[in-house]
Amino acid sequence: MWAEYQEAARPGSLGFGCRRLPSRPNRSRLLVLTKRQIARLTVLDVLLVAALLALPGWALLRSWHAARGPREALVYQDNRLVGVYQLDRDQTILIGDKARPHMRVEIRNGAIRVAESDCPKGVCKHAGWVRTPGRSIICVPNRVLIEVKGKSKDYDAEAY
Repeated sequence: MWAEYQEAARPGSLGFGCRRLPSRPNRSRLLVLTKRQIARLTVLDVLLVAALLALPGWALLRSWHAARGPREALVYQDNRLVGVYQLDRDQTILIGDKARPHMRVEIRNGAIRVAESDCPKGVCKHAGWVRTPGRSIICVPNRVLIEVKGKSKDYDAEAY
């Protein structure tokens, strides 16, 4: 009994054989490599880190290069090809009847957009500027599809 009382009275004790847990380590020191750890890095460690840093850069360059190739916009209405327009020339296209066009499409600085449309909700206008190959603008009420074609796509599929 006396031994248990001495154990409980010891500094740092919570009583009757219970001890305090050590304090948590400083997490900021866990991410810092010491000189000894740096000296133990092998060639494969350095190559692995270099590959992990280079992979996102390569993907970014590839997508940038694909977007900079020659691009054109294919405009369809009622499943018929209305025209093929180069995106490197600034122009305005009117789609619809000669008397009353349904849409006004603008091409500026390598991108295309629907500037005006008489459709009820105007979803095609809210698509904004499209410049990436594989992207498209669709206006269901006017039955118009504008598709950007280019050298390659940046992705396999597109979902809305």
